Amino acid sequence: MVGWHNYVGSAPRANWWDDGGNVIAFSRGNKGWIALNNGPEASTITVRTGLPSGTYCDIIGSEKSPGTCSGLAVAVGRNGIATVTVPATGAVAFDRTDRQ
Repeated sequence: MVGWHNYVGSAPRANWWDDGGNVIAFSRGNKGWIALNNGPEASTITVRTGLPSGTYCDIIGSEKSPGTCSGLAVAVGRNGIATVTVPATGAVAFDRTDRQ
């Protein structure tokens, strides 16, 4: 996660989303995106990521190597929107460098 913060730097927070309870998501400009779930159950959300279309590797629960992702891969559509399942008491995050 340290690498994520270093990459997005001071990019402004954008694309804020919350469910009014336990789940929040937001982007850091067009550099990175994160969702956090403090609830006891996984939550599937559809949100604007601020990132270009493509498939990204979750840097929290996966390891990325060229062309592969050992865990969750997130598809971002042409409009920057993705549907993501955020695990209970967990998170999903990716940045432009995690695009496969």
